[in-house]
Amino acid sequence: MYPIPAFAIIGLILGLVVHYIFNSQEMGHWIWYITLVIGGIPIVFETIKGIRHGRFASDIVATLAIITAILTNEAFPGVIIIIMQSGGKALEDYAFRKATTSLDELMSRSPKIAHRKINDREIEDVDVERILVGDHLVVRTGDLVPVDGTIVSGNANIDESSLTGEPLSKIKEIGEEAFSGKINKGNIFEIREIRISEESQY
Repeated sequence: MYPIPAFAIIGLILGLVVHYIFNSQEMGHWIWYITLVIGGIPIVFETIKGIRHGRFASDIVATLAIITAILTNEAFPGVIIIIMQSGGKALEDYAFRKATTSLDELMSRSPKIAHRKINDREIEDVDVERILVGDHLVVRTGDLVPVDGTIVSGNANIDESSLTGEPLSKIKEIGEEAFSGKINKGNIFEIREIRISEESQY
């Protein structure tokens, strides 16, 4: 997926082997120089394209260093710059994809349904977006707490690992707050909403 850093690393190693093990300094230098030109040109063009679109970043410094290395025949340091520049971009892309995936997984587990108590008897299932501040909600065993609320009935045994990473559940009593996105590991309890869905912790 990232051919430039892979190509540059291979070229660097191959040049080192030829230069030091086979004691052919000129051939090693030419391997590095070819690696520099082939690996550096895409970076230079990508930087120029970014400048044309108004993007000015540290790529410019790396590009100038690559061009200088080509013109002055400084192949070895030029290859190192290519590895640093293209490798850094590859790591940045990987971190971004990882963070995006984690965020998507987090959002997929967000509360969707709440059990709203009506007239102290009936319970209706509603979308969390329709819950209003002050609504009386029932949180059943295994349910996600749908919104931030104050416990008004029962003791809550809440698993907070999805948000805090803490492995042990917490016991909360009447009057304490239960935050959205956490799992009820104990018996049924009831809360009175204090924040709408989009303002709740999850």
